[in-house]
Amino acid sequence: RNLEIMWASIHRDKETPFYVGVYYGKQESDNKEDVREEIDNLTEEILELQSTGEILLFMDGNGKVGMIGEEISRNGGALNDMIDECELVLLNAKDNCIGKITRQNRKKKDEFSAIDFVLASQEAYPTITKMFIDEEGEFRIRSKNDSDHNTIIVDLKMNNLPKEKIVRVSEWNINAPPEKWE
Repeated sequence: RNLEIMWASIHRDKETPFYVGVYYGKQESDNKEDVREEIDNLTEEILELQSTGEILLFMDGNGKVGMIGEEISRNGGALNDMIDECELVLLNAKDNCIGKITRQNRKKKDEFSAIDFVLASQEAYPTITKMFIDEEGEFRIRSKNDSDHNTIIVDLKMNNLPKEKIVRVSEWNINAPPEKWE
């Protein structure tokens, strides 16, 4: 699918896989059809993975879903529809979430929003013990231009993880000639 998304699968003994995803949406488009297609693709992706395991999805949603009393935006409405269709839990709205503001203009303190979300499947939700949105910036990555997004930290309690670590190391020779890449 044409999505900016990355999934990692966590293997657990005698249980279905636990998928953790990071998604960056293209919903900043002015074209309503492009936004709808993006959300439809994301919905299909989530439903497909849910059929084989549990899901925890971190996303830059670029949509206001009414988290802090703001009016629901076009993109937020589409995201709410996806959350309902996939029967996901919006962790930002739960009692074990500390903080609400996920985006803050660093130069204009009165310009803030809640547009980044953590979503969990019904089966994955009980593994979440705490979620913290760093509104104070203690964990924000610092650089020449600070991000306007606040860091989100999620604590999980997972059972049945394998006792031994399976480590696979791949070393890539990026200077190899084309025939070696084949």
